[in-house]
Amino acid sequence: MIDRITEYRVLRNEAGRWFWHEVGGNGQIIGTSGQSFVSQASAMRACENAKARAAAAPIKVQDGHAAMNKLLRALAAGRAV
Repeated sequence: MIDRITEYRVLRNEAGRWFWHEVGGNGQIIGTSGQSFVSQASAMRACENAKARAAAAPIKVQDGHAAMNKLLRALAAGRAV
């Protein structure tokens, strides 16, 4: 069982502005706010929004090999006719 997949941290920088990090289970930063915020509340709200959007995001599989095989089959079928 995985104890911790990820966590979110809201921090203040040396300039007194707030930002957030998404931290993976291995302790590595895997996402950031990309901007800073004047208040802790604003940073928290942005973090909560990002977390909610991430949970709702679809998972899409992209397989370049399958696309190339499909194209090659279509081209081969066109020549066979």
